[in-house]
Amino acid sequence: VKFLYADGTKFVHPLQHIHKTVKDLPVLAIDSFKHLYDFDHPLDDINKEGVFQTFINDLFNSQHHEHFHRGNPNAETCTWRQTGDCRATGPREPHADKGCGEAITESSS
Repeated sequence: VKFLYADGTKFVHPLQHIHKTVKDLPVLAIDSFKHLYDFDHPLDDINKEGVFQTFINDLFNSQHHEHFHRGNPNAETCTWRQTGDCRATGPREPHADKGCGEAITESSS
């Protein structure tokens, strides 16, 4: 794993892929060059024993990838992850994702 520091005010677009804004900075994420995985803990948790190592391990044991496509069953928040072609396995359409309090319409998939 190689670490990179990026200025979130210049790289706003990647933040949008993990439902973050400049107001959420600093943000820790893994970019696998296929998906971007957010460290979904308070940033101070990085100092708790084993938390950061688990975050890195989950890249290699496919947990991040599984959670990206199916959602994290342990997450404290919920999100509607929009897909296309009227299929749960259809292409992702992150521009149409919704939060817990938003209505899901019949045209959503």
